[in-house]
Amino acid sequence: MSKWDGGLGFRELEAFNQALLAKVGDGKSIRILKDKWIPMAVTYRIQLPLKMLNAEAKVKELIRAERKEWGIELVEKVFNEHEAQTICKLPVSFSGLPDKQIWAFSKNGMYIVKSAYHFEVNRKRREKGEVSGKSSEMNLKRRAVLKIATCLVCKNMDESVCHALWSCNGASDIWACERSPVQKWQSSEKYFFDLWSDWFSKLPLDQLVVMAVVLRGIWLRRNGLVFENKFEAPNIKQGKAQETGGVQSNNCHHWKLLVGDMVKVNWDAAMKSSENKGGIGVVARDNYGEVLVSLCYPRKHVADLVIAEVFALWRAMKLCEDLHFRNVQLEGDALSVVKVVNSLEVNWEWHGQLIEDLKAILHNRGNWKVVHVKRSCNNVAHSLAKLALNASEELVWMEDHPKEVLENVVFDKQCNMINI
Repeated sequence: MSKWDGGLGFRELEAFNQALLAKVGDGKSIRILKDKWIPMAVTYRIQLPLKMLNAEAKVKELIRAERKEWGIELVEKVFNEHEAQTICKLPVSFSGLPDKQIWAFSKNGMYIVKSAYHFEVNRKRREKGEVSGKSSEMNLKRRAVLKIATCLVCKNMDESVCHALWSCNGASDIWACERSPVQKWQSSEKYFFDLWSDWFSKLPLDQLVVMAVVLRGIWLRRNGLVFENKFEAPNIKQGKAQETGGVQSNNCHHWKLLVGDMVKVNWDAAMKSSENKGGIGVVARDNYGEVLVSLCYPRKHVADLVIAEVFALWRAMKLCEDLHFRNVQLEGDALSVVKVVNSLEVNWEWHGQLIEDLKAILHNRGNWKVVHVKRSCNNVAHSLAKLALNASEELVWMEDHPKEVLENVVFDKQCNMINI
């Protein structure tokens, strides 16, 4: 059937346009008040009249062009608190790439038939006054059994199935545990069917078993809070899942020396979600394992760990540029970031402009490469990232490192001495 006859496409072009969003690059083409550019459910638009700016003002007026970042003081004056926080967490292109339009209802920002189908189905449901994909709390609210449907764990958002099991802060803490197969994944709100489909397409069967066990554990933990006022720690749930799923841990791997005149640069990020703050750690070492430079970089207004990892890779690249490193291997344990940076396809996600910036830097330096390593090979950078969470400004150590990472630096060198 064609889209005009009610097939999987849209019956009206207007319906298609409803699902297109503007993604900020340099902000020159996006109207603050009239265009859809804010990742806020339903409207994707600014809801209140602007203060200080006229109705035709462009997003570029909110960006500090010379530093490629939001003018936070201006944003906080113009918008209400919630809108200001949302805007300041939007990534801005490092190189001033132009704005783009993206598809709002797929993870990668590209139009696909499946997401179009879901959009059309839910549009019809909204017209009928129905609610899609909701858990018991939201259904009870709709049926007037409850007056509110707020999540009982985080007490911030309405409780949908996906929120309770995936995007809630209480669930995110579990998925972020060190043994989690999706530790570095972005925990954004979506349909649970789409979430499971994504896992199914990317994870091996043994890890899917763990995921299923963890999902059940999260729901039982939620019920324990509701009915027994008990709430288990995140690592307890992951530990039980690993035991139940029968997953064996991988053989231990460690940081390895490079041969020749290569510089190995490890990067990592950590998140303090309650403060929307990211911590970035970078360490560069020569082919003898000696530290050339180490860095802790705190960054405010970070939306999630994936974007924090992107910022970490960017800071590592800029450090290499500043120090004129010629032959560089950049290592990180964020597999999703490493994959997209090495991909030839254009990235259309919310943070896609940052990915394209990183690709451009990498493309212009033939002797640089970005590779993925296990967490155990990235301990120094990880420790620096955690240290950065408590820093008030960027800290750099030339041919040195903070005492807090000494043990990991020595361990990496000793492991390589054993293997010589």
